[in-house]
Amino acid sequence: MNKKIIEKVNAIPFLGVGVAWVEEDDFIHFAKELDPTLNYLEVHPPSNFDNVPLNIPKVAHSSLLPLADEKHLNEKLVNHIFQQAKDLNCHWLGDHVSILGTSSGIDFNYIFPPVIDSSLSDRLGERVLNFIERFEIPVVMEMGPRYWSLNNEDGLSDYKLLKDVSLNTDVPIIFDIPHCLTTAKNTGVSFKEIVELLKDVKVLELHIGAEGFTDTDRSKIDEWNALELCLNTFPTIKGITMEYSNNDFKSYKENVLKLSELVAKYKSSGVIA
Repeated sequence: MNKKIIEKVNAIPFLGVGVAWVEEDDFIHFAKELDPTLNYLEVHPPSNFDNVPLNIPKVAHSSLLPLADEKHLNEKLVNHIFQQAKDLNCHWLGDHVSILGTSSGIDFNYIFPPVIDSSLSDRLGERVLNFIERFEIPVVMEMGPRYWSLNNEDGLSDYKLLKDVSLNTDVPIIFDIPHCLTTAKNTGVSFKEIVELLKDVKVLELHIGAEGFTDTDRSKIDEWNALELCLNTFPTIKGITMEYSNNDFKSYKENVLKLSELVAKYKSSGVIA
């Protein structure tokens, strides 16, 4: 990867807890309350960012640049997404190792897991490096959830692919905890085994869900425990984003604050730089 971009990634400080940017009054007011030394915003281009606070650090995340697609992507869309990320001075832009079909007129509407064939690793690496050279902004790769297998893929084969491409290109990854838990459950592999597989990969960002962490919700307890495992395993993390999925804003805000407390504990103990 471009040496200048590697240096830029290495120079990024730990950003803290990421909050989703949503163009709604509650989120706009919440964003104004954030501490730029403890929080950042995750913006989702293409969108309207007229009300985004200028003083809060930002990262960009898209679901419209299918990094694993065989076809050429929509260049107008690619340019628009990267330009918005650059205009907002985002530290990086992330998207999924997925196929959307947007380039060939078929839209799956969400991240569709890739068919792992002999050409995918090279195709993925070339595409991501091309984006980095063209737009001079760090790009990070995220593996989406796997609900089924099309070519005998399983959770480990997905993340082995991600690991190989990352190590061969120096391109970091996003580790999405809900996606990985879903993949592990659906393909019969261990979440811990996937985390162990990726321990030598540069994980720049963690994603965690925001549906709430209660004593009666087993899946959320699992997710919270998974977060702690990741914090203890990946020393290169620059931010932990609390994702928003149209859930209740009050619950979302409470969980951002709870996550911030956990991150502060890890930071004070020296686990997070």
